[in-house]
Amino acid sequence: MARTRYQSLSSRIQLGNIQGPSGIGAREQGRTLSLLSSELNKMSNFFLKRAEAEAEIEGAEFGAKNAITEKQLRDGSLSGEELESQLGDTNTVFGRASRKAQLSVLETELELSARKQISEIVTNAVTNDVDADTLSDDLDAVTLEYSKLAFDASPIVAQRLTANLNTISSSKYHEYAVKKANETIK
Repeated sequence: MARTRYQSLSSRIQLGNIQGPSGIGAREQGRTLSLLSSELNKMSNFFLKRAEAEAEIEGAEFGAKNAITEKQLRDGSLSGEELESQLGDTNTVFGRASRKAQLSVLETELELSARKQISEIVTNAVTNDVDADTLSDDLDAVTLEYSKLAFDASPIVAQRLTANLNTISSSKYHEYAVKKANETIK
């Protein structure tokens, strides 16, 4: 029999020599190895989950600190490959957490910019007595502009942002249309 560098688990814990009537030693050896293997798997899973949790936290922190900005998207300073590499590797826990954090920060930044622009458009409409159809077109243009920017980074973010901006624009338009209708009635 050839000697190996690493002994088997059963020979290391010396269960192979257990004897007994009707093969009880072999059965006990099997049970012991099964129990030992199960406990080692539990321990391994515990440490794996712990490492995953740490990688997720570190990835989220990294992503939040190194988020893609609206300016980078507007300037086109990131090509498709550069954008994907900056967002992070989707095959690792760290990369997925980093990507999620970056996209969340970007979505918030784009929504805040769009809200500011929508407020300016509505203020301009009130000040200059713009008709409701023109306001509607201007609000749609803002939504479309920011949706396209978001789509460059992530279609999912673009969908969420579009829904949020449509809701905001719709409420602003409704308020303005009601105000214009009341003025017309007076």
